[in-house]
Amino acid sequence: MKENFFSFLQLNGEYPDLCESIRCGMPTAVFGISDPHKYMIAALVDSPIVYVTSDATATRKAAENIAALSGKRV
Repeated sequence: MKENFFSFLQLNGEYPDLCESIRCGMPTAVFGISDPHKYMIAALVDSPIVYVTSDATATRKAAENIAALSGKRV
């Protein structure tokens, strides 16, 4: 997949604010949305992040999906 296919600004809504919070170093957590939505948000972040999962299986699944969406090494 092409790197930088999506961006926070293209998604509008609360995404540009979320992006700014992350860029400013504000601790940020996302709850109450589907896993694919969380993967997309993680894929959009330009800097290293910590993505917390419940177990090794969920970690592997998240890493594979985030890598597929971002085109980057996870």
